[in-house]
Amino acid sequence: MAGRGSRGEEDALRQRVGQMEAQLAEVREEMRGIRAEVVGLLAEKLAQLHQDNETLRYELGSRVNGARTALDAQLPELRALLSAERTAAERALREILDMRRAEAEARLAEREARDARAARPPAAAEECHDLFARAAGVARAGVVCHRDTWSFVVEHAARAEHFRLPAEVVEREDGTVEAQLSGRTLIAVIDALWHVQHDPGASAATYALAGEIRSRIDDALSGGQETARVVIDGRAHRSDTAHPQLPEIP
Repeated sequence: MAGRGSRGEEDALRQRVGQMEAQLAEVREEMRGIRAEVVGLLAEKLAQLHQDNETLRYELGSRVNGARTALDAQLPELRALLSAERTAAERALREILDMRRAEAEARLAEREARDARAARPPAAAEECHDLFARAAGVARAGVVCHRDTWSFVVEHAARAEHFRLPAEVVEREDGTVEAQLSGRTLIAVIDALWHVQHDPGASAATYALAGEIRSRIDDALSGGQETARVVIDGRAHRSDTAHPQLPEIP
């Protein structure tokens, strides 16, 4: 009986082991199925990712090519604009340099003119005092000159202490005028011209004109007569017929 019991236990054990091996085979089969399913899913996802990557790469390449094509199309215009801006900048720089050069030349010319005015000899004080004395002894003096010269005389002598505007100034068809000045007014004119020749700010043209008028007055008063006739004209002195004198001042 003991032998039969042991044989029964062995059979039961073999049966139990067989069941476990069958279950293990089923588990292995299920694992192979799961593994195959996972591998398939991974392959599918990898294929999708590869396709998406290729799509993105194609789209990116298309956009880059499109941008490059657009840039190539705009490049000539951009180059033209850049060239125009460069030309404008160079022109502006040349204008600035020209302006600076002109300013420097103007300052140099002004300095040279100022130095020339400072270096020119002014009318001698003794000579002017002598001219004042001779003018004081003149009862009247007729002045014949161009109307612009007369305006110059009046402009500079009008504020002088002894200047009196003549009662009548005769205008001629040739553009000249004639006026009768008293000795007192003649002194005012000489004094105004003297100050012009001593003014450092007077231009060379103003200085020359004042000196010419003063010289003509000096020539007219050299005879010591009571009446004088001052002719300020680069041409030959005109006769009394060409410029009849105004009536004498009573």
